[in-house]
Amino acid sequence: MKLTQLNISARLACAFGLILLMLLGLGGMGAWQAGHINASVEHYGVFTTPSLQSVRDWKESLTRHRLLEARHIFASSNVEMAKLETEITEVTALLKTQLAAYERLLENDSDRTMWQLAQTSTAAYLANWETLKALSRQTVTDPSKTAEANALFLGSAETAYAAASQSFDRAWAFNVALAETSASESAKTYRQAVTTVIVTLTVAMLSGVAIWWWLSRSITRPLNQAVKVAERVAEGDLSSHIDVTSRDETGQLLSALQNMQQNLTQTVSDVRQNAESVATASAEIASGNNDLSSRTEQQASALEETAASMEQLSGTVRQNADNARQA
Repeated sequence: MKLTQLNISARLACAFGLILLMLLGLGGMGAWQAGHINASVEHYGVFTTPSLQSVRDWKESLTRHRLLEARHIFASSNVEMAKLETEITEVTALLKTQLAAYERLLENDSDRTMWQLAQTSTAAYLANWETLKALSRQTVTDPSKTAEANALFLGSAETAYAAASQSFDRAWAFNVALAETSASESAKTYRQAVTTVIVTLTVAMLSGVAIWWWLSRSITRPLNQAVKVAERVAEGDLSSHIDVTSRDETGQLLSALQNMQQNLTQTVSDVRQNAESVATASAEIASGNNDLSSRTEQQASALEETAASMEQLSGTVRQNADNARQA
């Protein structure tokens, strides 16, 4: 079924329905792209940022633990050492808690491997502290143990600390790379969303112009034809050719004009024929009137002759009567 066979309201409904579908498609694509961007942002907020924060907290706790160890070696009393040991115990517990909490932020196997390495190296470092603490305690009563404690602090303890610190640095670098990847993907998604919106809007605008042109042409073209036919009929020209190609309102209008023109043509033809008949009858009546007038004149002439004859007869009769009286 051709669209031109639909009535104007149906065509308008189809046109606006198509435009609404394009707008819905545009909105859907925009929502889909926005969903991707939102997912990236949520991932950044839920995983990336907390992961970086956690690794930074590890580093701070490990560094504080290391500084407290150094202060413990140079403490001059058992009371001061006990206070430092309490702080070290608190920092140790905090560091373990921070490491354990990171498990919920793991994103893949590589992240898990680095996390496990950080736990292992941290456990080794904390175990070394127990040895260092025992030796550091002896420096209060035996100052000669200070050099031995320093050697341990700068030796195996430093190695364990460096290993733990390096594992934290690798975890930090890994999370930074994830953050950069997430940011890059978000930027890519944004560019794709902008491109999609621009392309869709362009297609929608071109489609809207095409629909407007087709709809306008399908309505105004037959209306212009109807106007021209009406003008020619008003001028008395009934010979226009009316081409009816649709069954919509404009087609019905042209069909009505076509019927009107045909009826007017038939009416004019009938009037012309009746006028010719009247003219013929008038001519015949005029001819009959002429014949009647001629016969009337002839009859009048005959009556005049008869009257003359009657007068002659009357005169003859009078003369005969006079002659009879004289005789």
